[in-house]
Amino acid sequence: MVTDTSKMAYNADIARLDSQKEKVFEIVCQARHPSSRDVARLMGVERTSITGRLKELEDEGLIEKAPNKKKDPWTGHEVYWYRPR
Repeated sequence: MVTDTSKMAYNADIARLDSQKEKVFEIVCQARHPSSRDVARLMGVERTSITGRLKELEDEGLIEKAPNKKKDPWTGHEVYWYRPR
């Protein structure tokens, strides 16, 4: 069960993201296990510019790597649902 305090903390984490990280996060939320290749294609940028942003979001605990359901060699990502720190 997610408490109001958890929701507020999660919203604060999202609010501090710069615009590019926020866009990457939104794509991961909306797409189904997108790889860095998928995120780059949806944003219209090179994959190399996205991999660092995905790693930063992983390090911040907002997303995590996930098995790619598309059976291609690229690792997918999914939202790491907030757990109080």
